[in-house]
Amino acid sequence: MRFNTSLAVAGALGLAVLTAGPVLAEPVAESGAAPTAVATTPAPAATTAPEPTKAPAAKAPETKAPETKAPEAKAPEAKQTQAPAAKKSAQPVKKVTKAAKEQAAEPAITGVTLSSATVTAGQSYEVTVTTSAVADGKRVHVQGFGDPKVALTKDGKAVVGLVAPSDATPGAKTLKISVEGVTTHSSATVTVVEAAKPAIVDAVVSPGLVAPGENYTVAVSTKDVADGKRVHVQGLGDPKVAYVKDGRATVTLTAPADAAPGVSTLTISVEGVETQLKRTIEVGQAIPSSASVTVTPGTVHAGDKVGVRVRSSEPRATDARVTSPAFSGKHAFTLSKGQGEITAATSNDIKPGQYPVTVEIILGERVIATAQTTLTVTAKPVTPTPIVSMDLQLTPGKVRVGGSYLAGVHTDNVKPGTAVVITTPDGKKHTVKVDDFGDAVTRLHVPKDAKPGAYEVVATLPGGQSSTASLTVTQDVVPGADLYLKLSPGTVYAGGDFTAFVASDSAKPGTEVVIADPGGKAVTAKINAHGVAAVRFHVSSGTKAGAYVFSADMERAKKVYATLTVKKRVVAQTDGLTPRGGAETGGGLVAAQVGAGTGGFGGVALGGLLMAAGAGAAFLGRRRRDQV
Repeated sequence: MRFNTSLAVAGALGLAVLTAGPVLAEPVAESGAAPTAVATTPAPAATTAPEPTKAPAAKAPETKAPETKAPEAKAPEAKQTQAPAAKKSAQPVKKVTKAAKEQAAEPAITGVTLSSATVTAGQSYEVTVTTSAVADGKRVHVQGFGDPKVALTKDGKAVVGLVAPSDATPGAKTLKISVEGVTTHSSATVTVVEAAKPAIVDAVVSPGLVAPGENYTVAVSTKDVADGKRVHVQGLGDPKVAYVKDGRATVTLTAPADAAPGVSTLTISVEGVETQLKRTIEVGQAIPSSASVTVTPGTVHAGDKVGVRVRSSEPRATDARVTSPAFSGKHAFTLSKGQGEITAATSNDIKPGQYPVTVEIILGERVIATAQTTLTVTAKPVTPTPIVSMDLQLTPGKVRVGGSYLAGVHTDNVKPGTAVVITTPDGKKHTVKVDDFGDAVTRLHVPKDAKPGAYEVVATLPGGQSSTASLTVTQDVVPGADLYLKLSPGTVYAGGDFTAFVASDSAKPGTEVVIADPGGKAVTAKINAHGVAAVRFHVSSGTKAGAYVFSADMERAKKVYATLTVKKRVVAQTDGLTPRGGAETGGGLVAAQVGAGTGGFGGVALGGLLMAAGAGAAFLGRRRRDQV
């Protein structure tokens, strides 16, 4: 009964606290007082405990005690209870204050960019201003250079269009940028540069000596002159006009029929160009002469050199002058009997296109003939980045459970020594390095607990390029599909040696394999622990040049063949062994069986590469190492 009474009292006090709730919570937190109701708040928590009998029994008399004693007895406990509560109530206040500060962030200018850092007088340009916390529709002012301009913000950005004053002097100009609602200002600098002025680069009069009534031309070259601008030439005969196209214009004129002999001055002017150019032409008895000019090659890349060859029908001609927009400056050289040639370099920055090459033939100080040809300039070829590729092949493609196979990798444009990671179906990674030919090979094994089926083996380069090959795992031996014969080197001189390699992945160590030469002589070798047998042969020095077929045979396997090419020696040498055996090759004397039985593969000279332990690249079929 005492237990139940205590629970009833505690429940009533707890209900009182819940009922008072928000009203009582604030004064308690602020004053730190501990009224009886607060002191008894742990009572409901005690009711949920598995064994609350002793705790309520001890507290029940205290709750029934006079109220004047209860605060004194519980005062220390009340203070301890209220201290954490005060800390908890302070944290939400700080978070709200931080959020309020973030919401109240002041608007600011975050960036200013120019569409062009340099302008010419009268040129248009734009100023892009980015802002933060600035509402759409706020005005952005740009002033300090030319007429002030205004734009409105949208999505925190404004683009202000400006025009450099037509009378702006060259130099750096400061722009002042301000945004409505932003207390700080920003600035930017734009530099005024002088606009390129159109000019007359050159004018070539051809020929320089004309008879009365004859025609002559003036070829004018310009810079920064727009197409369609008029070119005027006057001074001998009626003035004539031509129009600029691609910076050039040719004006044709006629010497008057009654022109007096002598030198006349020609004045060349171009619309939009302030300065003029002067040239001379002589009227007199014309010296009959013709000329030709050729360039070799006729098509080049910018920066290439060309040969210029000049011929004149006048053997007394002393000099020649070659000009072309494709060349830098004029090229003058001396003629011998009216002939001569030079080498000229095209400009490195010249654009692709067709350019005239003009030659003037000079006798004394007179231009007696001209000729012209065309030089074609093409864009420099872009050297493509070599494509890195890789090919993975498995030999054989079918392997029994617990057997082994060769994984051969062939790469293109891969640096020698690069590591290739080969991942087998069981998830294991094997690293091999490519050689000078871009190849790599390793022997892999199928686990004895592997399940028969189709799998994939993946080879990966450091750059991410990969190649995948299929592997079929079988439960039983695959007869006739895993016997391989390789002769190394495949080409020898008469009197030389070579090695016959036989490999099998299904044969057990010690299995006999028969290697026969073209004359029918057979040699028996045994497969070693690596699945390889090797026999060294000697070719008689008297063997005729030609192709000879060797064979390899093994029980339960299909016979395989390989061809040996024999060449005659150029320099006679003394053979160290007496030939014997087959009729065609002199028997192919067996020098040694390498790596027989279950021992190591030993050291075998394979195409100049000393190999150890494993069939290696002898069965890849891609090797270019056959040497003699």
